[in-house]
Amino acid sequence: MHARRISAAAGLALTLAFAGIAQATPDVPINPEDIPFYDFEVSSGLVRAERGDGRTVVWAREIHVPEAGWLRLRFEDVLLGGAPGSDDGAILRITSLHDGAMQHLNQVHIGQWQETSAYFNGDTVLVEIIASHESGHNQVTVVGAWAGGEIAQPESICGGSDDRVLSYDNRAARYLPAGCTAWVFDDAFSCVGSAGHCVQANGIIQFNVPLSSGASFGQINHPPPADQYAVDPESMQLENSGVGQDWAYFGVFPNSETGLRPYQAYGMRYQLSLTAPTHGPDKNIRITGYGTTSSPVNPAWYLAQKTHVGPYDLLQGSIIYHSADTTGGNSGSAILWEEENIVIGVHSHAGCGLSGVNPPANRGTAINRSTWRQALDNPQGVCQGPPPPPKRPLFIGTNTQFRIGSLDMDTGRFIQAVEMGLNIRGMAFDRNSDLHYMASGVGPVLYTMHDKTLEVEQIGTIVGAARIDSLAYDPHTDTLYGTDMTSGQLFSIDTQTAAATPIGVGQGGSVAGLAFDANTGTLYGARDIFPNAFLIEYDTTDGSYTTIGSLGSGFWNIDGLAWCEDGDSLIGVNDFNNTVYEINRLTGAATALTVAQTGLGPTFGLSCSLPRCFADFTGSTDPEDPAYGRPDGVVDADDFFFFLQMFAAQNRVIADLNGDGTVDADDFFLFLDLFAQGC
Repeated sequence: MHARRISAAAGLALTLAFAGIAQATPDVPINPEDIPFYDFEVSSGLVRAERGDGRTVVWAREIHVPEAGWLRLRFEDVLLGGAPGSDDGAILRITSLHDGAMQHLNQVHIGQWQETSAYFNGDTVLVEIIASHESGHNQVTVVGAWAGGEIAQPESICGGSDDRVLSYDNRAARYLPAGCTAWVFDDAFSCVGSAGHCVQANGIIQFNVPLSSGASFGQINHPPPADQYAVDPESMQLENSGVGQDWAYFGVFPNSETGLRPYQAYGMRYQLSLTAPTHGPDKNIRITGYGTTSSPVNPAWYLAQKTHVGPYDLLQGSIIYHSADTTGGNSGSAILWEEENIVIGVHSHAGCGLSGVNPPANRGTAINRSTWRQALDNPQGVCQGPPPPPKRPLFIGTNTQFRIGSLDMDTGRFIQAVEMGLNIRGMAFDRNSDLHYMASGVGPVLYTMHDKTLEVEQIGTIVGAARIDSLAYDPHTDTLYGTDMTSGQLFSIDTQTAAATPIGVGQGGSVAGLAFDANTGTLYGARDIFPNAFLIEYDTTDGSYTTIGSLGSGFWNIDGLAWCEDGDSLIGVNDFNNTVYEINRLTGAATALTVAQTGLGPTFGLSCSLPRCFADFTGSTDPEDPAYGRPDGVVDADDFFFFLQMFAAQNRVIADLNGDGTVDADDFFLFLDLFAQGC
């Protein structure tokens, strides 16, 4: 193993960011670039439990970094078979050999944790894949580990002595990797506040943080994974432009061990004020957070939770000045108006004892900062709550957060449909079965997603092809086609066994998109030849292709391709600029439609189902009418009352809308959403 410095901020997707030059040094004790990353590779390869073994450990390996105080693992190519959360769903179990703390990750968790683990105490962890034969094939590659040592930071103490005391307030969390503070507050979904300069990639917040260890300062300890939560990057909104312009607003995923979010787990959150009051001698500020310490304070208090109350010195525009003791690590702490027990801002910068600061006090951003208020009024990601029903017909998957979702061809809006937890490279829709076929980058593995219920099932590992980068479906012959992007090789894929059979010999070229036009019986492909992309037509008898024409000057990286029956259009998406195009099938020329409002990786799939009026059940409420129980293309009162009848009768064929086998309130509220959506 060897240490490699990496940038923890690389690739972080933010929904709202403001550039600017910081006006002072913010309170951040850990520069992520200073945390050594040990670069190595340990791979399980494809493994599967033997038939009849039940749920068992199918692969295990210890990961050891000598003299490390803690470890956090980085993964690639993770494939955990079976349905996540089910009896046959495979899991990745990581165990600290120092204190026995465990984390259990299924495929969805892998995506939420952005292919990383929680933080583990000690220098050795055990990594295991646990699966049954029914899980299918599984795989993990550990590509390195961050390892912790000792780090120290100057202080910003007011009054000459550090008067903070230990506290145990589960409204406040430690925010890593930067070593800041975050806090849960009372928006609609109990999301999180912090400072903008604290935001780094692969963020984690921790509760019930233990005291640090070691005779010197800087050796932190971590709580068990049950108290660690992965940040949702799509929820992140922030400003990082200096004093008074430094805030962050985001959410976290449910915990991998408990399935709960922080407020559900601990029952505590701050009340956030709508405005910041003027300062005065009768007002005090409490700062609770995870600041650093130095002598004569006990080193065990380093980056453990502490609290202190000091005067509210001044409100100047969107800057709050206060004299509560803080140190590096307090960045992101809630500025609590002590007398009213409400948050009026977020602490970000030192000031006490620093020359040139007037007044000589610590500083933060007031809640009246307009950009912060705007973000709070427009939550993103998990802070929006459960996503609405996808808007058909166009689906794209997966985005940079390993999610499949619908893509509005007018606005580019992405609505999450399924969290996959791994990259999908190819998609194709079969109108005969209402299934979307999907091929993963890892394996590769063939999956299906039902267009109505969005239920995902794994068919199996694709045998006979090293990789499948695009899919298309011929509904006339019930043939699933796929291509290997690197060779242009065309395959037919058995939808029952996932066996791939080559058709002819590949002609080369980067063929990353595939679509079947059911009206003309034509199999199209998108081929990238730098600096342009070309529309091609495959001969399905021998696998050869001919070039139709260029998409246009400068077009490049057309990965997703789909034929939409409604409108008879060929749609492609460019992974370089996220632009959605309609492609002329006679000339290959592409016309821009919109820009996808989600991050897209270098490979993804695209499929187009039929327009759906999922709330259109009937043309009449009279059982004697021939139109009873037959969709009429209109969503109206007849459909509403018909569904109520079926719901009351517990008719699972019609009223079990989410496909879970039970007719209950979940189906009723889903129907209301679909009814409001109309046709």
